Amino acid sequence: MLGLEQYREAMERCSQCGYCQAACPVFSQELLESYTARGRTLLIKAALMDGDLPVGKRTKEIVANCLLCGACAHTCPGGLPLDEITVAARSLLRPGGPAASLRRSLHRKLMEQRGHPGSLGKLGPLGKTLGLAPADLPQPAARPFLADQPLVLRPSGEARARVAWFVGCAANSLHLDTARAVRKVLLANGVEVALPEGMACCGLPALAQGEVDLAQDLARRNIAALAAQEVDAVVTECTSCVLMLRDKMSRLFEPESPEARAAEDLAPKVMEAGAFLDQLGLSKTPRGRGISYTLHQPCHAAGFAQQVQAGLALLEKVPEAGYRPMADPAACCGAGGDFFLKNLALSRGVRRSKLEQIEQSRAEVVVTPCPACRHYLGLALGPDKVKHPLAILAGAYE
Repeated sequence: MLGLEQYREAMERCSQCGYCQAACPVFSQELLESYTARGRTLLIKAALMDGDLPVGKRTKEIVANCLLCGACAHTCPGGLPLDEITVAARSLLRPGGPAASLRRSLHRKLMEQRGHPGSLGKLGPLGKTLGLAPADLPQPAARPFLADQPLVLRPSGEARARVAWFVGCAANSLHLDTARAVRKVLLANGVEVALPEGMACCGLPALAQGEVDLAQDLARRNIAALAAQEVDAVVTECTSCVLMLRDKMSRLFEPESPEARAAEDLAPKVMEAGAFLDQLGLSKTPRGRGISYTLHQPCHAAGFAQQVQAGLALLEKVPEAGYRPMADPAACCGAGGDFFLKNLALSRGVRRSKLEQIEQSRAEVVVTPCPACRHYLGLALGPDKVKHPLAILAGAYE
Protein backbone atom coordinates (compact mmCIF):
# COMPACT_ATOMS: atom_id res chain seq x y z
CA MET A 1 0.00 0.00 0.00
CA LEU A 2 2.85 2.36 -0.80
CA GLY A 3 1.78 3.44 -4.29
CA LEU A 4 -0.26 2.43 -7.30
CA GLU A 5 2.72 1.41 -9.44
CA GLN A 6 3.45 -1.59 -7.22
CA TYR A 7 0.06 -3.02 -8.24
CA ARG A 8 0.57 -2.74 -12.01
CA GLU A 9 1.45 -6.41 -12.45
CA ALA A 10 -1.61 -7.43 -10.41
CA MET A 11 -3.88 -5.22 -12.51
CA GLU A 12 -2.54 -6.74 -15.71
CA ARG A 13 -3.28 -10.23 -14.39
CA CYS A 14 -7.01 -9.49 -14.08
CA SER A 15 -8.81 -11.96 -16.35
CA GLN A 16 -12.12 -10.02 -16.32
CA CYS A 17 -13.85 -13.16 -15.02
CA GLY A 18 -16.64 -11.30 -13.22
CA TYR A 19 -16.44 -12.98 -9.82
CA CYS A 20 -16.03 -9.55 -8.26
CA GLN A 21 -19.30 -8.43 -9.86
CA ALA A 22 -21.24 -11.22 -8.17
CA ALA A 23 -19.70 -10.41 -4.76
CA CYS A 24 -19.98 -6.61 -4.82
CA PRO A 25 -22.76 -5.10 -2.64
CA VAL A 26 -22.45 -1.74 -4.43
CA PHE A 27 -22.98 -3.38 -7.83
CA SER A 28 -26.04 -5.19 -6.45
CA GLN A 29 -27.64 -1.79 -5.92
CA GLU A 30 -26.32 0.28 -8.82
CA LEU A 31 -25.90 -2.41 -11.53
CA LEU A 32 -23.10 -0.38 -13.11
CA GLU A 33 -19.99 -2.13 -14.43
CA SER A 34 -17.86 0.84 -13.38
CA TYR A 35 -18.65 0.02 -9.74
CA THR A 36 -17.27 -3.52 -9.94
CA ALA A 37 -13.66 -4.11 -8.93
CA ARG A 38 -12.66 -4.97 -12.49
CA GLY A 39 -14.30 -1.83 -13.87
CA ARG A 40 -12.85 0.38 -11.16
CA THR A 41 -9.38 -1.13 -11.60
CA LEU A 42 -9.43 -0.51 -15.37
CA LEU A 43 -10.41 3.10 -14.73
CA ILE A 44 -7.70 3.58 -12.10
CA LYS A 45 -5.04 2.21 -14.42
CA ALA A 46 -6.18 4.30 -17.41
CA ALA A 47 -6.69 7.58 -15.52
CA LEU A 48 -4.18 7.54 -12.67
CA MET A 49 -1.34 5.44 -14.08
CA ASP A 50 -1.28 5.58 -17.87
CA GLY A 51 -2.86 8.99 -18.39
CA ASP A 52 -5.21 7.69 -21.08
CA LEU A 53 -8.27 9.24 -19.43
CA PRO A 54 -8.74 12.58 -17.63
CA VAL A 55 -9.16 12.54 -13.87
CA GLY A 56 -12.55 14.22 -13.50
CA LYS A 57 -15.42 14.29 -11.05
CA ARG A 58 -16.80 10.97 -12.27
CA THR A 59 -13.47 9.22 -11.78
CA LYS A 60 -13.38 10.43 -8.18
CA GLU A 61 -16.97 9.29 -7.59
CA ILE A 62 -16.26 5.80 -8.86
CA VAL A 63 -13.16 5.43 -6.69
CA ALA A 64 -15.08 6.78 -3.67
CA ASN A 65 -18.15 4.55 -4.16
CA CYS A 66 -16.52 1.44 -2.72
CA LEU A 67 -17.31 0.01 0.71
CA LEU A 68 -13.80 -1.49 0.96
CA CYS A 69 -15.56 -4.57 2.28
CA GLY A 70 -12.97 -6.78 0.57
CA ALA A 71 -15.56 -9.16 -0.91
CA CYS A 72 -14.00 -8.77 -4.37
CA ALA A 73 -10.52 -9.59 -3.11
CA HIS A 74 -11.72 -12.69 -1.26
CA THR A 75 -13.62 -14.04 -4.27
CA CYS A 76 -10.97 -13.18 -6.88
CA PRO A 77 -9.56 -16.45 -8.33
CA GLY A 78 -6.24 -14.71 -8.93
CA GLY A 79 -5.97 -13.40 -5.38
CA LEU A 80 -5.59 -9.80 -6.55
CA PRO A 81 -5.45 -7.18 -3.74
CA LEU A 82 -8.35 -5.20 -5.21
CA ASP A 83 -9.20 -3.34 -2.02
CA GLU A 84 -5.60 -2.15 -1.67
CA ILE A 85 -5.62 -0.83 -5.24
CA THR A 86 -8.62 1.33 -4.35
CA VAL A 87 -6.86 2.62 -1.22
CA ALA A 88 -3.78 3.54 -3.26
CA ALA A 89 -5.98 5.38 -5.76
CA ARG A 90 -7.71 7.30 -3.01
CA SER A 91 -4.33 8.37 -1.72
CA LEU A 92 -3.64 10.06 -5.06
CA LEU A 93 -7.09 11.64 -5.21
CA ARG A 94 -7.06 13.27 -1.77
CA PRO A 95 -8.56 16.77 -2.00
CA GLY A 96 -6.47 19.86 -1.28
CA GLY A 97 -7.26 23.22 0.23
CA PRO A 98 -7.72 24.58 3.78
CA ALA A 99 -10.91 22.63 4.54
CA ALA A 100 -9.34 19.31 3.51
CA SER A 101 -6.21 20.12 5.49
CA LEU A 102 -8.27 20.88 8.59
CA ARG A 103 -10.28 17.70 8.12
CA ARG A 104 -7.09 15.62 7.90
CA SER A 105 -5.69 17.32 10.99
CA LEU A 106 -8.87 16.53 12.92
CA HIS A 107 -8.80 12.95 11.62
CA ARG A 108 -5.20 12.53 12.76
CA LYS A 109 -5.89 13.83 16.26
CA LEU A 110 -8.96 11.66 16.68
CA MET A 111 -6.92 8.55 15.85
CA GLU A 112 -3.70 9.45 17.61
CA GLN A 113 -5.46 10.47 20.84
CA ARG A 114 -8.21 7.89 20.96
CA GLY A 115 -7.19 7.02 24.49
CA HIS A 116 -6.74 10.60 25.68
CA PRO A 117 -9.38 11.57 28.26
CA GLY A 118 -11.91 13.89 26.67
CA SER A 119 -10.23 14.17 23.26
CA LEU A 120 -13.16 12.78 21.29
CA GLY A 121 -15.60 14.64 23.50
CA LYS A 122 -13.97 17.95 22.48
CA LEU A 123 -12.94 17.25 18.90
CA GLY A 124 -16.09 15.42 17.83
CA PRO A 125 -18.54 18.30 18.47
CA LEU A 126 -16.00 20.74 16.99
CA GLY A 127 -15.86 18.71 13.81
CA LYS A 128 -19.66 18.64 13.57
CA THR A 129 -19.87 22.38 14.15
CA LEU A 130 -17.34 23.04 11.37
CA GLY A 131 -19.06 20.61 9.04
CA LEU A 132 -16.02 18.32 9.07
CA ALA A 133 -17.71 15.42 10.84
CA PRO A 134 -21.16 13.98 9.98
CA ALA A 135 -23.99 14.86 12.35
CA ASP A 136 -25.06 11.19 12.47
CA LEU A 137 -21.92 10.11 14.34
CA PRO A 138 -22.74 8.65 17.78
CA GLN A 139 -22.05 10.86 20.76
CA PRO A 140 -18.77 9.87 22.47
CA ALA A 141 -18.69 9.08 26.17
CA ALA A 142 -17.75 11.90 28.49
CA ARG A 143 -14.79 9.82 29.67
CA PRO A 144 -13.09 7.07 27.61
CA PHE A 145 -12.89 3.55 28.98
CA LEU A 146 -9.09 3.52 29.11
CA ALA A 147 -8.96 6.68 31.19
CA ASP A 148 -10.00 4.71 34.28
CA GLN A 149 -8.09 1.47 33.74
CA PRO A 150 -4.75 0.38 35.24
CA LEU A 151 -1.97 -0.83 32.98
CA VAL A 152 -2.65 -4.42 34.04
CA LEU A 153 -6.00 -6.02 34.86
CA ARG A 154 -5.62 -9.07 37.08
CA PRO A 155 -8.17 -11.83 37.70
CA SER A 156 -9.17 -12.60 41.27
CA GLY A 157 -7.67 -16.09 41.12
CA GLU A 158 -4.64 -17.61 39.44
CA ALA A 159 -3.99 -16.37 35.93
CA ARG A 160 -4.42 -18.99 33.22
CA ALA A 161 -3.10 -16.79 30.40
CA ARG A 162 -1.78 -13.30 29.75
CA VAL A 163 -2.85 -11.12 26.83
CA ALA A 164 -2.32 -7.61 25.54
CA TRP A 165 -5.68 -6.03 24.84
CA PHE A 166 -5.88 -3.68 21.87
CA VAL A 167 -8.97 -1.71 22.82
CA GLY A 168 -10.56 -0.38 19.63
CA CYS A 169 -11.52 3.28 19.31
CA ALA A 170 -15.25 2.52 19.37
CA ALA A 171 -15.08 0.38 22.51
CA ASN A 172 -12.90 3.01 24.16
CA SER A 173 -14.99 6.07 23.38
CA LEU A 174 -18.38 5.12 21.93
CA HIS A 175 -19.47 1.61 22.98
CA LEU A 176 -18.13 1.39 26.52
CA ASP A 177 -20.56 -1.44 27.25
CA THR A 178 -18.54 -3.61 24.85
CA ALA A 179 -15.28 -2.75 26.61
CA ARG A 180 -16.80 -3.57 30.00
CA ALA A 181 -18.12 -6.87 28.68
CA VAL A 182 -14.72 -7.89 27.30
CA ARG A 183 -13.04 -6.97 30.57
CA LYS A 184 -15.58 -8.96 32.56
CA VAL A 185 -15.37 -12.18 30.56
CA LEU A 186 -11.57 -12.18 30.33
CA LEU A 187 -11.07 -11.61 34.06
CA ALA A 188 -13.84 -14.06 35.00
CA ASN A 189 -12.00 -16.77 33.09
CA GLY A 190 -8.57 -16.20 34.59
CA VAL A 191 -6.96 -14.03 31.91
CA GLU A 192 -4.48 -11.37 32.97
CA VAL A 193 -4.83 -8.37 30.69
CA ALA A 194 -2.12 -5.84 29.81
CA LEU A 195 -3.19 -2.45 28.45
CA PRO A 196 0.02 -1.13 26.86
CA GLU A 197 0.65 2.59 26.86
CA GLY A 198 1.28 4.50 23.65
CA MET A 199 -1.18 2.71 21.37
CA ALA A 200 -3.35 4.58 18.87
CA CYS A 201 -6.10 3.72 16.41
CA CYS A 202 -5.32 0.63 14.33
CA GLY A 203 -5.24 2.85 11.24
CA LEU A 204 -7.90 1.21 9.09
CA PRO A 205 -10.09 4.36 8.99
CA ALA A 206 -7.05 6.26 7.73
CA LEU A 207 -6.58 3.77 4.90
CA ALA A 208 -10.23 4.11 3.92
CA GLN A 209 -9.60 7.82 3.40
CA GLY A 210 -6.40 7.18 1.44
CA GLU A 211 -4.28 8.54 4.30
CA VAL A 212 -1.53 5.95 3.93
CA ASP A 213 1.10 8.10 5.64
CA LEU A 214 -1.10 8.46 8.72
CA ALA A 215 -1.77 4.71 8.76
CA GLN A 216 1.99 4.12 8.70
CA ASP A 217 2.56 6.51 11.63
CA LEU A 218 -0.15 4.80 13.67
CA ALA A 219 1.24 1.37 12.81
CA ARG A 220 4.71 2.34 14.04
CA ARG A 221 3.26 3.41 17.38
CA ASN A 222 1.23 0.24 17.78
CA ILE A 223 4.08 -2.03 16.74
CA ALA A 224 6.38 -0.40 19.30
CA ALA A 225 3.77 -0.75 22.06
CA LEU A 226 2.75 -4.33 21.32
CA ALA A 227 6.09 -5.87 20.33
CA ALA A 228 7.44 -5.21 23.81
CA GLN A 229 4.72 -7.29 25.47
CA GLU A 230 5.38 -10.83 26.66
CA VAL A 231 1.91 -12.27 26.15
CA ASP A 232 0.14 -15.34 24.84
CA ALA A 233 -1.92 -13.28 22.41
CA VAL A 234 -2.91 -9.79 21.34
CA VAL A 235 -6.70 -9.64 21.57
CA THR A 236 -9.18 -7.07 20.36
CA GLU A 237 -12.95 -6.91 20.34
CA CYS A 238 -13.12 -5.33 16.87
CA THR A 239 -12.82 -7.31 13.63
CA SER A 240 -11.56 -4.24 11.75
CA CYS A 241 -8.70 -4.00 14.23
CA VAL A 242 -7.99 -7.73 13.74
CA LEU A 243 -7.87 -7.19 9.98
CA MET A 244 -5.47 -4.27 10.28
CA LEU A 245 -3.12 -5.74 12.89
CA ARG A 246 -3.13 -9.25 11.48
CA ASP A 247 -3.30 -8.82 7.70
CA LYS A 248 -2.76 -5.22 6.60
CA MET A 249 -0.20 -3.63 8.90
CA SER A 250 2.85 -5.37 7.45
CA ARG A 251 1.77 -4.36 3.93
CA LEU A 252 2.04 -0.68 4.83
CA PHE A 253 5.82 -0.91 4.63
CA GLU A 254 8.45 -2.03 2.16
CA PRO A 255 9.00 -5.81 2.24
CA GLU A 256 11.82 -6.86 4.57
CA SER A 257 11.86 -3.44 6.26
CA PRO A 258 12.19 -3.49 10.08
CA GLU A 259 8.57 -2.34 10.40
CA ALA A 260 7.26 -5.01 8.05
CA ARG A 261 9.21 -7.76 9.84
CA ALA A 262 7.99 -6.58 13.25
CA ALA A 263 4.39 -6.50 12.01
CA GLU A 264 4.76 -9.99 10.51
CA ASP A 265 6.10 -11.31 13.82
CA LEU A 266 3.16 -9.77 15.66
CA ALA A 267 0.43 -10.92 13.25
CA PRO A 268 0.14 -14.60 14.37
CA LYS A 269 -0.63 -13.47 17.92
CA VAL A 270 -3.57 -11.26 16.94
CA MET A 271 -7.00 -12.74 17.71
CA GLU A 272 -10.56 -11.61 18.16
CA ALA A 273 -11.19 -11.69 21.92
CA GLY A 274 -14.00 -14.23 21.74
CA ALA A 275 -11.92 -16.57 19.59
CA PHE A 276 -9.08 -16.44 22.10
CA LEU A 277 -11.42 -17.21 24.98
CA ASP A 278 -12.98 -20.09 23.05
CA GLN A 279 -9.50 -21.50 22.41
CA LEU A 280 -8.55 -21.12 26.07
CA GLY A 281 -11.84 -22.55 27.30
CA LEU A 282 -14.20 -21.16 29.91
CA SER A 283 -13.23 -21.74 33.53
CA LYS A 284 -16.37 -20.06 34.88
CA THR A 285 -19.72 -21.59 34.00
CA PRO A 286 -22.26 -19.09 32.64
CA ARG A 287 -25.72 -18.84 34.18
CA GLY A 288 -28.85 -19.33 32.14
CA ARG A 289 -29.99 -16.41 30.03
CA GLY A 290 -33.19 -16.66 28.07
CA ILE A 291 -32.38 -14.83 24.86
CA SER A 292 -32.36 -15.64 21.16
CA TYR A 293 -29.68 -14.21 18.91
CA THR A 294 -28.47 -14.23 15.33
CA LEU A 295 -25.05 -13.39 13.91
CA HIS A 296 -24.05 -10.68 11.48
CA GLN A 297 -20.54 -11.53 10.27
CA PRO A 298 -18.66 -8.34 9.33
CA CYS A 299 -17.15 -8.05 5.86
CA HIS A 300 -13.73 -7.30 7.36
CA ALA A 301 -13.76 -10.75 8.95
CA ALA A 302 -13.93 -12.62 5.64
CA GLY A 303 -10.28 -13.67 5.91
CA PHE A 304 -10.65 -15.01 9.45
CA ALA A 305 -14.32 -16.02 9.60
CA GLN A 306 -13.36 -19.01 11.75
CA GLN A 307 -12.46 -16.59 14.55
CA VAL A 308 -15.92 -15.04 14.42
CA GLN A 309 -17.46 -18.51 14.48
CA ALA A 310 -15.28 -19.46 17.44
CA GLY A 311 -16.47 -16.39 19.32
CA LEU A 312 -20.05 -17.34 18.51
CA ALA A 313 -19.41 -20.86 19.81
CA LEU A 314 -18.90 -19.39 23.27
CA LEU A 315 -22.56 -18.43 23.35
CA GLU A 316 -23.57 -22.07 22.90
CA LYS A 317 -22.28 -22.57 26.44
CA VAL A 318 -24.83 -20.08 27.82
CA PRO A 319 -27.86 -22.07 29.04
CA GLU A 320 -31.24 -21.01 27.64
CA ALA A 321 -29.64 -18.82 24.95
CA GLY A 322 -30.69 -19.88 21.47
CA TYR A 323 -28.98 -19.24 18.14
CA ARG A 324 -31.24 -18.48 15.19
CA PRO A 325 -29.16 -18.36 12.00
CA MET A 326 -30.03 -16.02 9.17
CA ALA A 327 -29.81 -16.98 5.51
CA ASP A 328 -26.46 -15.29 4.84
CA PRO A 329 -24.68 -14.04 7.99
CA ALA A 330 -21.77 -12.69 5.90
CA ALA A 331 -23.89 -10.48 3.62
CA CYS A 332 -22.84 -6.83 3.89
CA CYS A 333 -24.95 -4.52 6.06
CA GLY A 334 -23.97 -1.39 4.13
CA ALA A 335 -22.00 0.37 6.87
CA GLY A 336 -18.50 0.18 5.37
CA GLY A 337 -16.90 2.07 8.26
CA ASP A 338 -18.18 5.60 7.64
CA PHE A 339 -19.27 4.91 4.05
CA PHE A 340 -22.94 5.03 5.06
CA LEU A 341 -22.51 8.60 6.26
CA LYS A 342 -21.56 9.76 2.76
CA ASN A 343 -23.67 7.40 0.64
CA LEU A 344 -26.94 7.15 2.54
CA ALA A 345 -29.28 5.89 -0.19
CA LEU A 346 -26.79 3.30 -1.46
CA SER A 347 -26.02 2.05 2.05
CA ARG A 348 -29.67 1.80 2.97
CA GLY A 349 -30.29 -0.29 -0.13
CA VAL A 350 -27.57 -2.74 0.93
CA ARG A 351 -28.86 -2.77 4.51
CA ARG A 352 -32.44 -3.48 3.46
CA SER A 353 -31.79 -7.09 2.48
CA LYS A 354 -29.82 -7.66 5.69
CA LEU A 355 -32.72 -6.33 7.77
CA GLU A 356 -35.06 -8.72 5.97
CA GLN A 357 -32.81 -11.64 6.89
CA ILE A 358 -32.70 -10.51 10.51
CA GLU A 359 -36.50 -10.32 10.64
CA GLN A 360 -36.83 -13.77 9.11
CA SER A 361 -34.48 -15.22 11.77
CA ARG A 362 -36.93 -14.09 14.49
CA ALA A 363 -34.02 -13.46 16.83
CA GLU A 364 -34.36 -10.96 19.66
CA VAL A 365 -30.79 -9.67 19.32
CA VAL A 366 -28.22 -9.39 16.55
CA VAL A 367 -24.62 -10.00 17.64
CA THR A 368 -21.67 -8.67 15.68
CA PRO A 369 -18.04 -7.95 16.60
CA CYS A 370 -17.87 -4.85 14.37
CA PRO A 371 -18.73 -1.47 15.94
CA ALA A 372 -19.60 0.16 12.60
CA CYS A 373 -21.99 -2.66 11.71
CA ARG A 374 -23.44 -2.47 15.20
CA HIS A 375 -24.08 1.25 14.92
CA TYR A 376 -25.57 1.11 11.43
CA LEU A 377 -27.83 -1.85 12.13
CA GLY A 378 -28.76 -0.24 15.43
CA LEU A 379 -29.96 2.89 13.63
CA ALA A 380 -32.66 0.71 12.03
CA LEU A 381 -33.33 -1.84 14.77
CA GLY A 382 -32.66 0.20 17.89
CA PRO A 383 -29.35 0.33 19.80
CA ASP A 384 -30.39 -2.34 22.33
CA LYS A 385 -31.10 -4.85 19.56
CA VAL A 386 -27.48 -5.09 18.35
CA LYS A 387 -24.65 -6.15 20.67
CA HIS A 388 -21.16 -7.53 20.72
CA PRO A 389 -21.21 -11.34 21.17
CA LEU A 390 -19.26 -11.11 24.42
CA ALA A 391 -22.00 -8.89 25.85
CA ILE A 392 -24.28 -11.95 25.88
CA LEU A 393 -21.67 -13.97 27.77
CA ALA A 394 -20.96 -11.09 30.16
CA GLY A 395 -24.68 -10.90 30.93
CA ALA A 396 -24.58 -14.58 31.89
CA TYR A 397 -21.94 -13.76 34.51
CA GLU A 398 -24.05 -11.16 36.31
